[in-house]
Amino acid sequence: MSSRWDGPGTTPLNADHFPIKTIAVRVVEGPDAGKQVEASEDTLTIGAGEGNDLVLTDSTVSRYHAELSQHRAGIAVVDHDSTNGTFASDVRVTRGIIRPGTRLTIGRTKIEVLEGGAATVRVHATGDLGGIKGQAPVMRRLMAKVENAARSPSSVLLIGESGTGKELIAEAIHNLSPRADRPFVTVDCASLSPTLVASDLFGHERGAFTGAQRQHIGAFERADGGTIFLDELGELTPDLQTTLLGVLERRRFRRLGGSEEVGV
Repeated sequence: MSSRWDGPGTTPLNADHFPIKTIAVRVVEGPDAGKQVEASEDTLTIGAGEGNDLVLTDSTVSRYHAELSQHRAGIAVVDHDSTNGTFASDVRVTRGIIRPGTRLTIGRTKIEVLEGGAATVRVHATGDLGGIKGQAPVMRRLMAKVENAARSPSSVLLIGESGTGKELIAEAIHNLSPRADRPFVTVDCASLSPTLVASDLFGHERGAFTGAQRQHIGAFERADGGTIFLDELGELTPDLQTTLLGVLERRRFRRLGGSEEVGV
């Protein structure tokens, strides 16, 4: 005896696209009131930085403030250690599950989370990308994003808890990129000495400070033409993070004690 079900069929393992449900939000209060966006995938990022799905001009919103993603129990909310926090019903949320219709407070901005629509996203065809392997749709989507990132000359922000494999992803992006034959330099920002962190990253000239008896080439210069992976970036001071952002945008910096700019 057989039965028939008219819903979506099982996705073949070698399919290169996968069905998802998107997320949409509408700004109901704040400088960007009336703005509405729907993400092209089942995650939606919010912040003041240009790379977010919802870009807010509110000065109390962090550059990469929060992220929403589809979850089997509803919509997951993650606050990315923002300065002013993310609130749902006046309760500060670091991680949590909400339902469509919930209003979130981000800085001085209030947004309403809306029902998304149906879409498809590209996934890796085989689920085997060098050191990254997996047949789960979420892993194959990650592999497809790694391939896309490897083709781009832009800087890449990897967000995840410690131990989730960010360095493995960074290495995969490097190895698949046109820069694969150039250096891959890892910097653990959490282990850098506060007094020497600028020298470690950008280098210094002889005599730049007491004990600087010779020129030192920093991590950015050692990675020239290749890839620099900055781990635990949030451990750096806000001032140094701002300096780093300028370096990543301009691709130029000065060694400590130097007057000439170095291009990378």
